[in-house]
Amino acid sequence: MVINLIAIIIIVGAFGTYLYREFRNIARYMENDKKLHVFVSMGLVIVFSVVFGILYGFEKSIGYAMIITMFIGICKELYDKLVRKTGFSIEDLVADFYGIVYAIVVLAVLSAIRLLIIPFIR
Repeated sequence: MVINLIAIIIIVGAFGTYLYREFRNIARYMENDKKLHVFVSMGLVIVFSVVFGILYGFEKSIGYAMIITMFIGICKELYDKLVRKTGFSIEDLVADFYGIVYAIVVLAVLSAIRLLIIPFIR
């Protein structure tokens, strides 16, 4: 059991390091605005997933969180176009999508860790 836990920690650490390096490579070419879109979308998906998971069950929480976060991103772009008159940016929506994907990966890793650690707690 302890060897499994150590292996999990090593795998998660390696995967987290890989994700961090990949994001740094991508972020090097991103404007600060796009980085903000990535982080806000990622945060929204994680927060909505936790809230919906508590309220309605975790089976559908990530799907709802993804849909609502993308809807918020589209509404923000429509606001930019119609109110601020700065234009609708597809690049911002792509950055939102990156944030959603990163959040899904983070949530999947956290879920796997939780499932694998529960036997050690009992």
